Amino acid sequence: MQDHNGWTTRNTWLVNLHFGEGIRSALEDGEEINASMLEDMFYNYMESETDHLNAVVKDFMDWSEINWEELAEYYMAWSWDAPVRWPQL
Repeated sequence: MQDHNGWTTRNTWLVNLHFGEGIRSALEDGEEINASMLEDMFYNYMESETDHLNAVVKDFMDWSEINWEELAEYYMAWSWDAPVRWPQL
C-alpha cells in the first residue's frame, strides 16, 4: 500500500525527498545501491546531526518504518538514460 506521495510510509518518502539527490549522485558515480548502503548512509548522517540532542528528544525519533528495500528497488531501477520513474500515486 502506497499512501505517502507514492511511498509505503511517510519516513520512506522523507528519506527519498531529503536524500534522493545524494543517492542519484552516488549512482552517477557508479556506486552500487542496495538497502544496506542506503540505511548506513542515512544513519551515519543522522547520527552526526543528532548527536548533540537531549535523550528525551531522541526518544521521539522513530525511523523504524523506513522501507529500505523499497528505496533500494526504486533507485536500482532508476536510470540516467531514462526519465525519472516516480512511484505510482
